[in-house]
Amino acid sequence: MSEHVERKMNLLVVDDAPDNLMLLEAILESEGFNSIVLAESAIEAYQKLEEAKSEKAVDLILMDIMMPEMDGFQTLKEIRSNDKWSEVPVFAVTAKAMQSDKDVILNHGFTDYIPKPVNPTMISFKIVAAEVCLVPLVMISLRTETGLSIFCLRKREAIRLFLRRMVAR
Repeated sequence: MSEHVERKMNLLVVDDAPDNLMLLEAILESEGFNSIVLAESAIEAYQKLEEAKSEKAVDLILMDIMMPEMDGFQTLKEIRSNDKWSEVPVFAVTAKAMQSDKDVILNHGFTDYIPKPVNPTMISFKIVAAEVCLVPLVMISLRTETGLSIFCLRKREAIRLFLRRMVAR
């Protein structure tokens, strides 16, 4: 990154290899993420989620697939079964790089896929894209002179636009 931008997301990184954890932490810190919690196993990750003070204590999870005791697929199933975390985006970070592997991973319910070795630009881009999607959005449609237009707006903007249109009638 040419200029340092501080990112306000709370990330949980899960990988059984300490070297991978340190590398991911260094990459994320260099990309401006400074609220990073590390877990060396799925069980530790689940404990860290349980210890979190609120539902929004973790905004996004980066998780390895191949881990002992409990793999990424089993962990994702546990996370999704808990109402507190069911909507938290979970990215698979894995060396499984074939298209068929990616399809299996996404079909199991992972939000996205990041191949190893991790590309710092790609991981930052995908996390920032997920951050934008975390903002509550509203889709509205308006009839205009040129036809029907569909907009995707933040909830507050949509309400303001709706009220302006109602007042204008």
